[in-house]
Amino acid sequence: MLNRLYLGDVTSDAPSPFERRALELFLDWAAQEEHPDVLTAVLHGLGEHEDPRIEPLGLRFLAHSAPSVRTGVIATLSTVYSERSGRTTFTPEGLNALLVLAQDTGTSVRQAAGYQLAHSLNPDPAVGDTLAGLLDDEDQHTRIWVAFGLAVRDDPRCVEGADKVGPVDDRPSWSWILDAPARYEERRKARGGPTSGE
Repeated sequence: MLNRLYLGDVTSDAPSPFERRALELFLDWAAQEEHPDVLTAVLHGLGEHEDPRIEPLGLRFLAHSAPSVRTGVIATLSTVYSERSGRTTFTPEGLNALLVLAQDTGTSVRQAAGYQLAHSLNPDPAVGDTLAGLLDDEDQHTRIWVAFGLAVRDDPRCVEGADKVGPVDDRPSWSWILDAPARYEERRKARGGPTSGE
């Protein structure tokens, strides 16, 4: 009984009455909340819902003074499926926000934006250029995701990115991510193109 009360009909994609009430609560709360820690949590809560009002509300906090809130904006960004490219990516407004956040003064903000851009399948050259702009970032995790993201995009700048990552603690846990530039070089060699050693 409680499962059905809180989760709704598990065979339906429609939000349950509880989820709809929670969404309305979060939307109203985010619009009024002033404490950065609470607002960050509310933005992340909104990220668990799907509603066209969420992203525009989140984008209102793009220039918030607290880095945690700017990072929380990322949770509110919508993704869309493009029939033209056959890929899931961010809306144009969401992508523009990520490109801005990737150049943020906050390390945690850049790291979160870099991670999302690295996984973005958006073919826009600005994504690759923004990732390449983070090759020298002070944060190693950001540099790791940048090299990975460039490699996934078949961008030759991933080789330089791999060189700039530096020694990684617990490399086995990161091996698939760290080896992405090497896989790029293998693909390039298989296509008959030069590799970085040639």
